[in-house]
Amino acid sequence: MFFHEMIGDLDIYLQDLESRIDAIEEERIYNDWLNFANGSVPDGLFTIEPRVPKPSAIKWPKVNINDALKDETLMLYSVYKGCSDSLARGFDRLMTVRPNYGVGILPNAMANVDFFEMAYEQNTLPNVRPLKNGVEDVEKIVAAPLPDIYQHVGIHVFSIGKKFMEIKAKYPKIGKYILFDHPDTQGPMDVADLLWGSDIFFELYESPELVHKFLQKVTDYYIKFLDEWFRIVPNNTGYHVVYGRLVKGKVLVRNDSAINVSPDFFLEFIKPYDEQILEHFNGGAIHFCGRGDHFLPIFKEYKSLNGVDMSQPHLNNMELAFSEIIDKNLKLFTRNNKGVLDSVLTPAHQLKNLAI
Repeated sequence: MFFHEMIGDLDIYLQDLESRIDAIEEERIYNDWLNFANGSVPDGLFTIEPRVPKPSAIKWPKVNINDALKDETLMLYSVYKGCSDSLARGFDRLMTVRPNYGVGILPNAMANVDFFEMAYEQNTLPNVRPLKNGVEDVEKIVAAPLPDIYQHVGIHVFSIGKKFMEIKAKYPKIGKYILFDHPDTQGPMDVADLLWGSDIFFELYESPELVHKFLQKVTDYYIKFLDEWFRIVPNNTGYHVVYGRLVKGKVLVRNDSAINVSPDFFLEFIKPYDEQILEHFNGGAIHFCGRGDHFLPIFKEYKSLNGVDMSQPHLNNMELAFSEIIDKNLKLFTRNNKGVLDSVLTPAHQLKNLAI
């Protein structure tokens, strides 16, 4: 009843969304991003003509993420509202939806660690608290069989996936032109960090063997979880949408915790587990927040890595990013924060690997 008390009938909004999708425009935008992913674009900075704005004829009420976390239908409404907003303002990126439960999906599904919601007025995705008994709980996880994926928040993630497919079948244009992003499963080190807590960075020195065993367990669970997601919500295109941009492969691995480790530790504790995931899912991209200058040169050594998403270029040495990412024929997704990209010079033929 929660959804209907706040919004009403979900189909009213989906019908509105369906009516505003212009198939010709969506085909053009998808093909432009496809050409970018395949390297088939002219020399120079890659740009796409945005959609013509298509405001809604009805009001889409704002929904707080804390409310959406408690009601699957409200969660569906909130992610499709994002697509409505993109149409309303005219946008040059692909429209996507995902089960939007935040960074704690795998930690909660795997070990039932507690979610905690942010203050209501922040309207921000939740996080999770670490395991209560530290190393003791980690050792239990390592010794135990791989946990079930249909438990805790995993139940809701896969339920949302099934409802996505029902909507896809019911609304042809939504089904064809609103693409599916996989759940935010972070990356193996991020998940291990969230579960273990910040003590994991001391344990890289003190208990490296246990850390490796734990990372392998997390990686196996990660693959098991996303295998089920792609069984429910198939992606046979050969491409994945990274925040509205297209890249070859099937997954986005997040590496925010990597900013805390040295290049040597990155090579030992992060790269091997990322690569297992990228190879299993036929490639993809890596995302990180913060300053990653120390590991940017490592990306070119990855197997099955096709792109890098950097959310804060102003914190990074962009000349290094250009030379170690786009000059190595990897796609670079970023934002031109504070004009930081304007002063970076690179050959025009390499700029076609950059999407801002």
